Amino acid sequence: MARFFAVAMLMVLASANASRVSPMQKVITMLEDLQTKVLVEGKKESVTYDQFACFCKEMSTEKADAITTGEDAVSSLEASIGQLTAQREDLDETIAGHQDDILGYVKEMKAEVERRKEEYAVYIRARRELLAGKEDLGKLMAEMEAGGAKPSLLQVRDVRSALAMAEALPEDGQVQVLELDAFVVQFGQQYQKRSPVGHKIKHMVGPAKESLDTLASEAEEGKGFEMVMIDADKEGMRDYFDTLWGTPGLLAENAVVCIDLTPFKGQTPARYEKFGFPYRWQAESGIEAIEALKTYVKESEEFAAHEIGNLLVVSRN
Repeated sequence: MARFFAVAMLMVLASANASRVSPMQKVITMLEDLQTKVLVEGKKESVTYDQFACFCKEMSTEKADAITTGEDAVSSLEASIGQLTAQREDLDETIAGHQDDILGYVKEMKAEVERRKEEYAVYIRARRELLAGKEDLGKLMAEMEAGGAKPSLLQVRDVRSALAMAEALPEDGQVQVLELDAFVVQFGQQYQKRSPVGHKIKHMVGPAKESLDTLASEAEEGKGFEMVMIDADKEGMRDYFDTLWGTPGLLAENAVVCIDLTPFKGQTPARYEKFGFPYRWQAESGIEAIEALKTYVKESEEFAAHEIGNLLVVSRN
């Protein structure tokens, strides 16, 4: 019994001691609890930190790669910009050159338009003169047919167009051709014989002045030529012209003399100039003689003249 009491006393004492916890013990307990809490939270934070650190590492690598890629893209774009800038400068120069060309073409076009206007004005004048001359020639042919005279035409040129002229004359008309070269006459006669109007054509071979002088010596009043076409050497045109109008009976009363004003084309080819032979294949154009004859006829009160293209049609006033 006594032993039980003793034990009971000890338990009461221990319980009393347990109920009396010192402040130090409370602090220690609180610190231990805090330590435990801190350790637990630290572990949690450590896990979170590890996850964040891993995330940061991954993002850092990704961003670094992105920066590298961006820097490479910047370098590539800078190179492309430099190349395109150079191309743009080249194209600017090309455009500037084309603009200069366009300005030049516009200037040339304006000049060409003005030149064409001038040529058209010349064409209109020549056409009017041609129509007037055609009307005059028609009246002349009508007068010739009405007068009952035998139409005759003297051609101081080659025989190439003699057939065409013969076709324009009545059946009893006559074309007298003065030709320098016998071969040209013989060649032309091959076709003349085949033509139904070939019998209207007669030829005189030799220098035109000698043949014309022969015709002048045989001239008879009332049998002169109604029309004469002069297309021979330009230097002799004035002499032919004076012989025709100065010989009584060589021309009919209402005769017309047509003079070809086309200059000779036989000028020096460039290749002969190049190789040092400018004197070969060279011929005077005859333009001085043409202008001199035109001036004489137009200033003369004796004659009436109409210039139709490259043809001067002359009649006596």
